[in-house]
Amino acid sequence: MHPWKTVVALGDSFTEGVGEPVEGLELQSSPDHMAAAMRRSRPDLVYVNLARRGLTAREVRETQLERAVGLEPSFVSLIAGANDALKGGWDAGRYESVMRTMLSAFSPTPTFFMASWPDWTVRLPLPEARRSGLRAQLMEGNAVTAQLAAEFGAVFLDVWDVPENRDPACWSADHIHPNARGYLAYARLGVAAVERGTGYTLGAPEA
Repeated sequence: MHPWKTVVALGDSFTEGVGEPVEGLELQSSPDHMAAAMRRSRPDLVYVNLARRGLTAREVRETQLERAVGLEPSFVSLIAGANDALKGGWDAGRYESVMRTMLSAFSPTPTFFMASWPDWTVRLPLPEARRSGLRAQLMEGNAVTAQLAAEFGAVFLDVWDVPENRDPACWSADHIHPNARGYLAYARLGVAAVERGTGYTLGAPEA
């Protein structure tokens, strides 16, 4: 049995679970699927998903962090910042500062789960200049996230170049959000990363 009693997820639309349904699959975010897998071995697990679509990393901090810390979680999923790049005005230093503030706010320190951003440029119909610029920003943000994950001992899932990124069956029509199948696929990658990183067996998320 894993040791986590209270699991909290902070973030934006990916963690909220925005996307299109798929016949036969319930639309749930990847962190939702992961929490369900954790609950199978610990039925009394408390799971709170605080995420809201459209938020920048700073807005995640301003609207979710205080409540998250107050819940005294033993496991925290923190995936944020994609909107900082996708909406323009990207600043790697600001992103690093905001994420560091959130990671440092929890005491005692929980098990953190973090993930890179996928390469949206393989799907988005963008002019080449915008595509290359966005790709560079995403790579810079992922490098910051990976460094913070290493510094804070977080489980880190790298989804920058996984096959699911290029599979149309995993994505909603906007090319930004996974669909129900995509969220489940990324959750399975996430559970595998948690199992490797912690040594606890959770079992694959169920459809």
